[in-house]
Amino acid sequence: IEKGIRNITDRTIMDICREFNVNEKWLRTGKGEMFVPMGDDFETLLAKYAGDLSDNMKNMIKAPLKMPKEKRAIFDELLDEIVKQNGQDR
Repeated sequence: IEKGIRNITDRTIMDICREFNVNEKWLRTGKGEMFVPMGDDFETLLAKYAGDLSDNMKNMIKAPLKMPKEKRAIFDELLDEIVKQNGQDR
């Protein structure tokens, strides 16, 4: 690609943009912002930090997903209490 022997495919451009959060318009034309702003929704944050999470952190995310609905509700209440306590300590 760098030597001009092969053309870059749309698939490769899409992969680069996804993996490195690069703005496709910028990659193709050099115009606009280089990077796409990252959101703070669950999926975005999980994708961004998944490689940095310890096994304990991964289990803390996965465990409630495997619980029956009733137990998830109890777990959710516990987390609410932890968040409230953390907020009061600041």
